[in-house]
Amino acid sequence: MYLAFLQAPKCGNQTKTDDPYAFNAREAIREPLIGKLVDFTIEYQINGKKYISILQEESTVTFNFMLVQHGLAKPIDKKATGRLFELIKCAG
Repeated sequence: MYLAFLQAPKCGNQTKTDDPYAFNAREAIREPLIGKLVDFTIEYQINGKKYISILQEESTVTFNFMLVQHGLAKPIDKKATGRLFELIKCAG
């Protein structure tokens, strides 16, 4: 699964280095979610890949929005219309 409406820095592997701030973006999602219940919504699918928004149970802000708001991801336009995309676009 992938985060909907975002372009986040990519983590590297043995042959490729991390994009700048990739670790920070990954940790911004991972740390608050470990051991917690979350809700996710499949926003769209492209070529069998599911793009989701993540919402922590007691929160009203998606992690997609938070990443853009903190400068750890950029909003992208996949011809989306919906409230989530508009919020993310405004945060960027």
